[in-house]
Amino acid sequence: MLHEGDIGGFVLQKPLVIGHEATARVVEVGSKVTALKPGDIVTIEPALPCLECKECRSGHYNWCEICNKQAKGLPHTDGFLQRLYNHPADFCYKIPESVSPEVGALAEPLAVIVHAARRSGLTVGQRILVTGAGTMGLLAFLLSKAYGAASVIVADINESRLKLAKELGADHVFLLNKSMTPIESGKKIKDMCGGPVDITFECTGAEPCNQLAIEASKFGAKSLL
Repeated sequence: MLHEGDIGGFVLQKPLVIGHEATARVVEVGSKVTALKPGDIVTIEPALPCLECKECRSGHYNWCEICNKQAKGLPHTDGFLQRLYNHPADFCYKIPESVSPEVGALAEPLAVIVHAARRSGLTVGQRILVTGAGTMGLLAFLLSKAYGAASVIVADINESRLKLAKELGADHVFLLNKSMTPIESGKKIKDMCGGPVDITFECTGAEPCNQLAIEASKFGAKSLL
């Protein structure tokens, strides 16, 4: 998006302020806001549901049709990389003093990974494959270790990202090579892990990684995109 000015079918026609994950210092609150006060540091939920439709009222406001259409930092709504902005208090969460603003900004992406882990049934002793060693991939592998995974392998095309993953505690790292087929890469990953993987967290959006997840997995495994 940053290079081409597009995301999916949306093409920028005018400047768009980016910034989808954020923390902020509260400057002012409305007369009905009681849970926050000026000076509080908050982490922010960027997507804004209508809170009136059937999905919202059933507790699944992430299914709301307009939720992502008015999410901060996604077309066509300006994001958080600006000095001042308004945001509903119900979607601002005060963080404790022990959590830095930099770490607090990771609350939204971490919540995504926690949700995926819960849906996958991630548990102790499993083999986990993470494709992509960016922010989401690193969070996925760290959470897998926290859940008690026996072996976590992180795959990426970038050696420096894999080096960081290894420094953070990944059991194995695998440098993806375009000259290798998904079948060949899947076999190597199974050999490194001591068997086929139980769960894949696919954090790249690249079709070859979806194919790799299939080739590296056992029967009945789960792949979360």
